[in-house]
Amino acid sequence: MFRGVIDIPSGLAVWLFTAGQNTEDDWRAYCDALGAVYREYAGQRCPFAVQVIDPQSSDPTAKWRREIADASARVPKGSAIAIVSQSRIVRGVITAVSWLRPSAYTLHVVATEREAFALADVDRKGRGARAAELLAQLRL
Repeated sequence: MFRGVIDIPSGLAVWLFTAGQNTEDDWRAYCDALGAVYREYAGQRCPFAVQVIDPQSSDPTAKWRREIADASARVPKGSAIAIVSQSRIVRGVITAVSWLRPSAYTLHVVATEREAFALADVDRKGRGARAAELLAQLRL
């Protein structure tokens, strides 16, 4: 299941894929969230996003991998996304794809939420705690 929030005042977006099967609606919502970053931050400082993929979260189908690639291509230049996955395989695949198809935004692929929050602290001058709060709200 996908959940997400964009917090304009803090310059953060936080997205969560929980364990279980992701539906067509979940993948559509994620692509819409990527598009919302483009719309919401037009002409402003680009956001820092934390995307957490919980263990046992299902992978996108080929159709949705294409849709995600198209949507992510519109993420504003200067943005940054930290993708969190405990799976070495998932992190390796995301890293390899990013080498083959470089993006305009900065991509960090990390193993823990703590690492992502530390990156948010650096990028958003102390906003790691706010990112942690937003993630906790999404988990409720």
